[in-house]
Amino acid sequence: MTLLDGWAYAFGKFGRLDGRARRTEYFSLYLLQVFWYFAVLLTRPLAFSEVAVALILLASGLVFVVPSISVTVRRLHDAGLSGWFTILFFVPFGAFVLFLMALIPPQPAGDRYGPDPREDGAEWS
Repeated sequence: MTLLDGWAYAFGKFGRLDGRARRTEYFSLYLLQVFWYFAVLLTRPLAFSEVAVALILLASGLVFVVPSISVTVRRLHDAGLSGWFTILFFVPFGAFVLFLMALIPPQPAGDRYGPDPREDGAEWS
């Protein structure tokens, strides 16, 4: 799976909390967010006003929030963990703990969250 495939899968499964997500899908979405926010902040001196930059950041945050939550839940499923661990975002250092959880290798196929997405026959719908 390439970086572009990861973005396509993350936005294609917009809001779906069932199933599993590869590590590539998870990290490609967050890498896209980092690139986007740095691009906006680097062009800040060229902006007409700070309000315009703030509105762009707010709008992009709203665009990314649902895919980020859904890909995090599906990534936790792939690691064999409950999606409820996503609540750790609201705890100090919880995002770092979630990052470490996202590094856990996937569980074998046939667990309660669906087939292994790395297998050729696995569905991506």
